[in-house]
Amino acid sequence: MVLKEIIESLIRSVNAGEATLENTDPLYIRFLLPSLRAQAISIMYNGSKAVGANKFIHPDWIQNFDITIDTDIQTSDSDYLIANAPTPLSINSQVSGLVFFGKKKTSNPFIKAQSLSEIGDLKKRGYINDGEHIIFLPVAADTYWIYGDNMLKSLHWSGILNNPYDAPNWNDVTSLFPINELGANLMRDLYKMQVSLEIQQPKDIVNDGAATSSLANIKNNTR
Repeated sequence: MVLKEIIESLIRSVNAGEATLENTDPLYIRFLLPSLRAQAISIMYNGSKAVGANKFIHPDWIQNFDITIDTDIQTSDSDYLIANAPTPLSINSQVSGLVFFGKKKTSNPFIKAQSLSEIGDLKKRGYINDGEHIIFLPVAADTYWIYGDNMLKSLHWSGILNNPYDAPNWNDVTSLFPINELGANLMRDLYKMQVSLEIQQPKDIVNDGAATSSLANIKNNTR
């Protein structure tokens, strides 16, 4: 489903008595979708009381795109390249959403290092700059240091993004929203649950305009 279709499916899922201009606003739902998707993927992969864990990354969750190395952020005296990429989803404490990170049009991913000390050890063992191995070290959620080929111009990234809209090739109109059918059903259930809880909460006279204000902020920030 494209974005418009999944937003419309969520709106249709809300009971008439619970629907408001706020909780059925397409822009507000667009804002909620990455969080709902992350919850649904966690449930499918890790399991819940109602859904058994499958420990399987579904291909419909994955986004693929190329990353151009930004020459403006490189340092001339370092032995690594700096690459920026959108943040992968953390499925659990052990599993990252990053599936493939490597050269374009190849099937061999770069080797992931866990720390600078491991990089040091790999250098001592001759794994870096041997012309065969390329190592990458995540230094932040969206930043990687790449050792072994300072001539790289672009990279290929494949995996599950924390926010699907962060993909460089994302298009609100034509891109398929990266979720499978079961995940879409779970997202609808989670959305209906959230709407139902919001309806049940007693109105706060002082902060009654908070939801509307929040929605207004979302609209302003997405223009």
